[in-house]
Amino acid sequence: MNAAENPLLHELESDEKVLWSGKSDVRSFVWMRIWHILLGIILVACLFGVLEISRNALAAHRWDVPWFLLAVYAIIIGYLQWPWVARNTWYVLTDYRVMMATGKTRTSLKMHRIHGITLRKRKGDIGDIVLRDAAKVTRNYTIFTFLRRVEKGPILYCVKGAESVCDQIRSLVAQVKSVK
Repeated sequence: MNAAENPLLHELESDEKVLWSGKSDVRSFVWMRIWHILLGIILVACLFGVLEISRNALAAHRWDVPWFLLAVYAIIIGYLQWPWVARNTWYVLTDYRVMMATGKTRTSLKMHRIHGITLRKRKGDIGDIVLRDAAKVTRNYTIFTFLRRVEKGPILYCVKGAESVCDQIRSLVAQVKSVK
């Protein structure tokens, strides 16, 4: 992978050394999001049921079909965006920080701020790397803990060779913490 492909390589400091550069695996990323389709189908079925009940109440109006078609259109467009997101998501690991870019959105997390690292394995050597930001560990208290996201930092989704990348990040974090 060269600098022309990965937009993050142009944003590095002059003294930063690139240890790894990669992107999400498109197939794994899309299959990971398949539950959005299932949830969307369930929501459309519920919407159609509610609209059918209301149509019976308001027999003169037939407005359930446009709503149903709008919901189906939203699901299809929502699903078609995931391959674009996967193809335009880039990751860079340097000796100083972890960087992520999705489209025009950039995220950078310095090694001294990484509080924890979790590897969620997927099929083969593909996995998700969850980085916990030390500045965000104790925030976001809520009664509904099941609605709260546990991951409080960037997530590197569907990374090929995730185990070796995760080990590299762990060793860099350990080096930074041993220096302090």
